[in-house]
Amino acid sequence: MRYACPILAAASVVALAASAYAESVAPPSLAEILRPLIQRETPAPEPPQPPVEPTKAPGRVIALADVVEALTGALNRNLSEDERIEMSSTAAWTPLPLEPDAAWELSLKNSYAPSYQGLWTAHFGIKIDGEAVGNWRLPMQTTHTRKVWMAGESLGREAVPVSPQIYTVEMLDARLPDKAIAASTDLSGYELARPVSVNRVLTWDDVRVRPAIRRGDIVQVNVNHGALSIRMPAVALEDGQVGDQVRLRNIDTSREISGTVTESQKVNIQLRKNHETP
Repeated sequence: MRYACPILAAASVVALAASAYAESVAPPSLAEILRPLIQRETPAPEPPQPPVEPTKAPGRVIALADVVEALTGALNRNLSEDERIEMSSTAAWTPLPLEPDAAWELSLKNSYAPSYQGLWTAHFGIKIDGEAVGNWRLPMQTTHTRKVWMAGESLGREAVPVSPQIYTVEMLDARLPDKAIAASTDLSGYELARPVSVNRVLTWDDVRVRPAIRRGDIVQVNVNHGALSIRMPAVALEDGQVGDQVRLRNIDTSREISGTVTESQKVNIQLRKNHETP
């Protein structure tokens, strides 16, 4: 082929050579393309780490809070179900070290006798694994409360003190009257021996056991005379509990007799031989 212009001839030769080279070189594979990326993302192996030495368990101590809790428990174990004592202390206390598996116990050496303000000094000893480690005196601020019965309304004599006429209230022991009746006491078998006003704490001076028979009641009398047994009505002339001797009046003869209260509204009379029937 001839070209009129030498420059065009040279350009054609270069183009033909480039085309032939491109056809002879194969395109790179996917693995070749990703190989540099894979090599960069693979982390280098870490050097071996030295072994970790096991650490010992942290030591235990008997803190002030532990002592207060033990003292509170020791006092409350001796109280009734209606009573409760709470205590706190801000006294200086040096914690006592304990081994991880050690056991300790506290023993109280004085009785609970706080001031009116609730201040009390506890005298106690501590043993660790059965071995005495010392005695201490620790000032405490205490609160002693009791649950008692209180009148919810004004009640008259001979009224039966049961809910809702009475209710329970928790009060400071130092503010309670003497002989206050604990809230756990069942008063259904009692009656008031005198009137009480509303919001008054009930005491044992306010109540008495409800009589099995009451003056003026018509009761059943069982008269036993040997093998003979007679039942008759009579009027009670006085109150009486089970086991009491009470005076009665025979309704039919109006004679006054006496007998033993055996249960509610019942009286027994045991006659001797040759004794006149009432």
